[in-house]
Amino acid sequence: MSKLTGYYFSRFVISIVLGGLFLLTGAAWWQALIAVLGSFAWFLWAPHSGRYVVRTEKGATALHRDERTQRITNQAGRNAWVIVTVLGGGLASYYGFLAIADMPVSLLGLLLLSGVITFFASDYILRRRG
Repeated sequence: MSKLTGYYFSRFVISIVLGGLFLLTGAAWWQALIAVLGSFAWFLWAPHSGRYVVRTEKGATALHRDERTQRITNQAGRNAWVIVTVLGGGLASYYGFLAIADMPVSLLGLLLLSGVITFFASDYILRRRG
C-alpha cells in the first residue's frame, strides 16, 4: 500500500464533492464527470510535479511548499505581472494616443492569456534550472 493513500483518498472525496457541486448548479452529468476526472488527475499528478515537497508522514496533508518552491512561484508571478503591465501600458498608449480608438475587448483576453502563459513558462524554466 502506498504511503500517500490518505492523500489520494481525501483528494478522491474532494473530486467527488466537486462533481456533486457541478450537478447541483445545473451542469450536465458529463460536465460533472469531466470535473471529477480532471481534478483527480491533477491531484494524482501534484505529488510528482516537483512543485511541492512530499511529506508522507503527514497523511492527507502530505504536500507542502518549501522556500525554493515558494521563491520560484513568486518569481514566475512577478514575471507575469511585468509582461501584463508592459503590454497593457503599450495597448493603452497605442489606442489612447496613436489610434484614438476604442480598444477591442478581445485584446484584454489576449493580454491576460499572455500573463498566464508567461507565468507557467517561467515557472517551468525556473524549476528545470534548479
